[in-house]
Amino acid sequence: MPFPICSLHQLGWQPRYAHDLNLDDFEAGYPARVVAEYGDHFVVASSCGRQDMPRPRHSPGGEMHVIIGDWLLLEHHSGRLLRVLPRQSLFAHALLGDAGPGNPVVANLDTLFVVTSCDEDFNVTRVERHLARAFAAAVTPVVVMTKADRCPDASAWLATAQRLLPQACVVLVNATVPASVAQLDAWLVPGNTLAMVGSPGVGKAALMRHWLDDATAALPQQTARQRHAGVAASMLSTRSGAWIIDTLAMHALCRAVDAPMQTDAAGLVTMRAMDRC
Repeated sequence: MPFPICSLHQLGWQPRYAHDLNLDDFEAGYPARVVAEYGDHFVVASSCGRQDMPRPRHSPGGEMHVIIGDWLLLEHHSGRLLRVLPRQSLFAHALLGDAGPGNPVVANLDTLFVVTSCDEDFNVTRVERHLARAFAAAVTPVVVMTKADRCPDASAWLATAQRLLPQACVVLVNATVPASVAQLDAWLVPGNTLAMVGSPGVGKAALMRHWLDDATAALPQQTARQRHAGVAASMLSTRSGAWIIDTLAMHALCRAVDAPMQTDAAGLVTMRAMDRC
């Protein structure tokens, strides 16, 4: 997978990640970020370059499983994992209404693009499910409404979405026009880490083509081959310097959120299949 050599800042390092590190930590090791996840190993990147790392059964201390987006402290020379740095955000699968932490999926995500379209795909309940997960994960959600060119009255769709979803920023775009997609540039700043969720066919791939260079633009379309090759997740670099995390677990989450809602015996709204993701 193409991956540039990056500084910590370019990888998304922020001063708050260093709050729990002291001089002894920096003398013992250096920070690196998990940029790809396979069945039996990870790929980590740092200012020293890229390296493969065997998947640990448990992180030191046993409190965290390493996942895509994590910042790690690696030992100088050996590259051995010393510890997982505290996460600033954590996106996880869980049953809606479940108080547990769920199954970790993505760490240190900054922005979640919730992609829908201003046609029959627009479903307030579905979007609200994604927003609830973003807020629970301490991630900033942005609702992206695509197919503006196919809506007879796109402004009315935008006004409806803004009224029904006042807790989120809503942006209406035509994914085929670069100037329209440029409305999202405010979130595609260098070092920012993003992910996208949404139903198939709403325009996620079209948006990706605007942001990724030729070497990586086809990667999100290779889901079947990724599964076969054991690639579970990867961070893709954009032309602007932001990162987009593409993970099979997020695709599974989208399918689960699309599942019909049901009410359990206690009256709690749950989502079928969510616990199987």
